[in-house]
Amino acid sequence: MVGGDVKSPTSFTEIFESTCSYYMALGMSYDEFWYQDPMIAKYYREADVVKRKKRNEEMWVQGMYFANAISATLSKKGKYPEKPFDIFPKTAMEKQAEAETERKKIIEHFTLLKQRWERTHGNDRQSHT
Repeated sequence: MVGGDVKSPTSFTEIFESTCSYYMALGMSYDEFWYQDPMIAKYYREADVVKRKKRNEEMWVQGMYFANAISATLSKKGKYPEKPFDIFPKTAMEKQAEAETERKKIIEHFTLLKQRWERTHGNDRQSHT
């Protein structure tokens, strides 16, 4: 055999003995591994996958903050976020409130444009009729 004398487990006892430390590293106790319902091991594995995905997402968000920090430092246009990134989906109420806020901003913007126009050009609608 190439690479050394690696012995494959030949019995269920050897398989369990070779995996006990893995499950203990996941947080499973020795007694849970050997004396409790074997399905517990499945849930520890699934929980480990969830933890790894969560950790990966946390690191990705941290990278986004890091990239913003570098951009803010090296570029005059770069800006560090004023508040944390919103990483959770918005509820229907939050979406509606956000849309209402945007609608009010747009109305305010066009109202100001209209007032500015009327100040500089007067209200010349009557002169055209």
